[in-house]
Amino acid sequence: MTTLVRKPTEAGIRRECLRQCPGCGEQRTRRWVRGRDRNFEAVEGEFPYVRCRVCGLIYLAARLREEDVTSAYPHWYAPYLSQSAVGIQRSSLVERALARVEGNATRWLRAKIRSLLKAPPDPLPFVLKKFYEPPTPGARLLDYGCGSKRFLDEARLSGWQTLGMDFAESVVAEVDRAGHRAFLAPCGWREIGDGSLDAVRLNHVIEHLYHPGEMLAIARRKLRVGGRLHIATPNPAGLSAFLFRSCWYGLEAPRHVMLYSPPALSSFLERHNFCNIRIIAERSTKDLTRSLGNLLHAAGLIPREEVTTMATDRLLSAWAELLMLLALRLGRPDRYHVFAEVGKGS
Repeated sequence: MTTLVRKPTEAGIRRECLRQCPGCGEQRTRRWVRGRDRNFEAVEGEFPYVRCRVCGLIYLAARLREEDVTSAYPHWYAPYLSQSAVGIQRSSLVERALARVEGNATRWLRAKIRSLLKAPPDPLPFVLKKFYEPPTPGARLLDYGCGSKRFLDEARLSGWQTLGMDFAESVVAEVDRAGHRAFLAPCGWREIGDGSLDAVRLNHVIEHLYHPGEMLAIARRKLRVGGRLHIATPNPAGLSAFLFRSCWYGLEAPRHVMLYSPPALSSFLERHNFCNIRIIAERSTKDLTRSLGNLLHAAGLIPREEVTTMATDRLLSAWAELLMLLALRLGRPDRYHVFAEVGKGS
């Protein structure tokens, strides 16, 4: 049982201090990094992360109380938006010509980088395509922590019977209006029968959960034998985390309360009786470019609104691909995906 010590913080919000690892109960830790809410600036103050010396879990040692954590999720929180942000549209003939030249230069640069590093084919798109093919007509897919209806709309077109669950009532209402079965977490689990799900998706969700073990135990019970689990999450052992530390975009303090390296998450799933666990790196430059943006913003060189747009800068992303491919060679991807199954007798 994790020991909690509660103390007051800004604007009446209270924090709770963890005296032992929420993953294994170990009390021996080492300081990892102190973070701030750089990405959305919804909560003030610093947030200390520590690393468990036994299981390797990185967790927020002084976090917002669970009942107060909604204050860290403003209405402009990106996963709650149904449409992706649209950049400035180039309209003039000259601007369109420059955009084409820039695009050709970027493609040439990326091709050269991949050739020099002899980058192998990316297996992730194929694995995702196979995972999200319904095993039977009308198979049931739950998007846990769905954030919006975007993914569920696509899954329904592929033949899934779609279910969405989220902690935000506004998200649940949007998903329901779109014609999907919608549930408010965590009480919504009671409305889903045991062994009735074919797949569960947690896309950048597990790092937000205060009780991930309880959620995994319930998800395993709701999945049929052979049912599949997909988790995508940031990697605290990745290159961006190493290079940018407190400015790492994937730190996402104080919303990310636990951060799992690939071995830590694999062990966690094994302890909850999932099998056939497979880990695949994601080839993304988003965290590199946006972490650089956080660093530049912290230095007062760019405004906050330019941080996220750095991920759409094609030339910067092309150079970042060089670092990303080197990170893959070193086994330090910024993001990774885990695929697991429910076996017989588990």
